[in-house]
Amino acid sequence: MSRNTILQSLLVASLASLAASAGAQYVTPPPTVTPAPTVVTPAPTPDAQSSAQYNTILPMAPQQGIDDQMKAYQDARQTCAGQPLAQQTACNEDANTRFGAVDSKCQKLSGAELAECLQGADHGG
Repeated sequence: MSRNTILQSLLVASLASLAASAGAQYVTPPPTVTPAPTVVTPAPTPDAQSSAQYNTILPMAPQQGIDDQMKAYQDARQTCAGQPLAQQTACNEDANTRFGAVDSKCQKLSGAELAECLQGADHGG
């Protein structure tokens, strides 16, 4: 074989290799299916069940929703009042966080004063 034939063969092979690698860079990969994330919900404990009803506020008519939220807040605070003194503060803070729409002046009250504040014209909000 002559030198020119070998060079031509190498040139053709190099160009073919270059074309193949360039083509591979622009091929659209097939769509991949991303698995949905798995959400594990732990089973509620007896302590969590009593307060679980206060964690979810369902959409309702505006006035009924406000009344139900105020009732749920009042119930949560009564539950806190029944706990040992050392746990009452943390429990009240948790209730105040969950029911952030309650006016801060009502959050500082308890018992009958809390009920009066929540029943006020502004319903605590």
